[in-house]
Amino acid sequence: MKDKSHFYFENKLGIPDTVFLAHGLKAIPQDRKLDVDKNDMIVSFSTRDIEGKLASNIQFSYVFGSLGAQGYEIRIHKSLLIRYFIYVHRWES
Repeated sequence: MKDKSHFYFENKLGIPDTVFLAHGLKAIPQDRKLDVDKNDMIVSFSTRDIEGKLASNIQFSYVFGSLGAQGYEIRIHKSLLIRYFIYVHRWES
């Protein structure tokens, strides 16, 4: 992510948007339509899977073109000393 000026997020997790804003993502603008074929990229975070069913882990996907998207699941595990994250590739188009 060298140029973050075209990265937008959709937050369906129920957490504050400041988490995403702090990492350079921008909220989807209300006044214009994004064009994923002209460098706009949308990252969506949700608790629902691609079929709309409630998932037990955080789901995120990103759209990088009208024919390109990928979806992942974030699994968080804790050990005695650390917390680690596993990203599982779930789908792509």
